[in-house]
Amino acid sequence: VYSALAQLNLYSLWKFEDSEKYFKKALEINPNSAITHYHYSWALHLFGRNDEAIVEHKLAQKYDPFNPQHTAWLGQLYTFTGRYDEAVAEVYKSFEIRKDYPIGYLVLGRTYLDMGRNEEALEVHKKLADLDPSWNPDICLTYFKTGHIEEAERLLKEIESA
Repeated sequence: VYSALAQLNLYSLWKFEDSEKYFKKALEINPNSAITHYHYSWALHLFGRNDEAIVEHKLAQKYDPFNPQHTAWLGQLYTFTGRYDEAVAEVYKSFEIRKDYPIGYLVLGRTYLDMGRNEEALEVHKKLADLDPSWNPDICLTYFKTGHIEEAERLLKEIESA
């Protein structure tokens, strides 16, 4: 219940102090709750406390090691902090857990974009589009950022018509 209250306060009500209070209470009751560590990690990221966020995310991984979500999204935290090699490594670990994990491709493409490896980002996000078209808005942004304006506009029209 405390974990749910924390998430409600974080994602819907934007009551960040209450959110953190509830996350801490939830983890006091159940320190092995992977999903609570996962969401608390993102709260800490939003609070600008990225080093703590990474520690929390690693706890989510520890308590649910076969969930590729905890591995791929940890890669995104590494990308946010400029730790690109670690980000790429985490994404590839997520593929070991679940082959062709869509979030892994999303994060890998975003990481490549931040690294300036635009063509690789584009190829990765094309693979993502083949796997899961619901990520097309992100892929549209990748087309735009890599200078493929016509393709971005074409995809944007598809998204708008859908």
